Amino acid sequence: MRAAAAAATLLLAACAASPPPPAPRAPAPAPAAAPAQPAVGCSRDDAARSPALAAVALRGTRDAAVCEHLRSRAGAPLDEAAVESDIRALHAGGVVEDVVAVLEVLEDGAGAAPSLFFEVKERPRLLAAGVSSAPEGVDTARAIGEVPRHLDPTWVRDARSRLVDALRWEGYRKATVDHVVTPAGSGAVEVGFVVKPERRFTLGAIRFEGLANAPEARLREGLGLRVGAPAAEPMIERDTFVVTSALYDLGMVESSVSAREEENFLGASFDVIFTVKEGAVYRLGDVKVAGAHALPTARYAAILKKLPRGKTFSRSAIAAGIQEIESLHREVGPPRAVQVESQLDPKKRVVNLVLRVE
Repeated sequence: MRAAAAAATLLLAACAASPPPPAPRAPAPAPAAAPAQPAVGCSRDDAARSPALAAVALRGTRDAAVCEHLRSRAGAPLDEAAVESDIRALHAGGVVEDVVAVLEVLEDGAGAAPSLFFEVKERPRLLAAGVSSAPEGVDTARAIGEVPRHLDPTWVRDARSRLVDALRWEGYRKATVDHVVTPAGSGAVEVGFVVKPERRFTLGAIRFEGLANAPEARLREGLGLRVGAPAAEPMIERDTFVVTSALYDLGMVESSVSAREEENFLGASFDVIFTVKEGAVYRLGDVKVAGAHALPTARYAAILKKLPRGKTFSRSAIAAGIQEIESLHREVGPPRAVQVESQLDPKKRVVNLVLRVE
């Protein structure tokens, strides 16, 4: 039985939005008439005696699943580092808004074992989340994702960010998203995301600057951007890589590509301009296969014949050769990965390669 007169409380730590390290405070006697709060038991050892913990429990929640976040256990000595870790874990779990760790002696007598209580304040229960004013064609449900059981500010922030990304992917480059939290009774809430899409922009043109030797038609092959369609930032980044790869297949291994956008507000369109620095054309030098697991050189003869010395360097051709070597090793024994070691010779403008079988 709990003896209220003998209860001694030691405040270990209190945390708000970002939990500081727990700091001990002077013991304060609990009010004699205060009724005991119901507790969710996480771990108990009735045989435990000081300095081991008799019990570890939660107050302020009926969700026993929250116990899964705790390292502190009954029967083990009090560990302040574990308590600090528990407080951080409770905050990170998305259910708890605030937490205080309290150590109490619940029984009279010398050597009575203390119990550790985490007094928590739960976040409001989240009943529903919805989106208003979103244009057709924007997958808002996918952007929001799974709605948590409790109102988690991190989830709200991330959902807003994903909604903005989804809008921009569909051409709403100036879109913004706000949110409102509405009480829903019994301490629960609902969240509404409010979209301001603004104008929809589509791609007006794709242009290249800085070309001297590289054929523009070759650089356009494989582009995902389409005139008249939306052009999101990830697609522009992807096509920048596509153009760079095309230049590498033309031997321009020192080339660089950057992209910029020019908006036409009157026409609600924008152009994407790829600025190219071509560099010199390199050719293949020596191409060798080596490594601890390499086969006799003759086994690679047919493959290396496709990569002769003096041929214009091509990243795609090298990648195809690597795939053939790996396929050969799968046929004759355990699969092996091939790593590429390259050496550029700027004076001769050649690239020497070692295809190392690991």
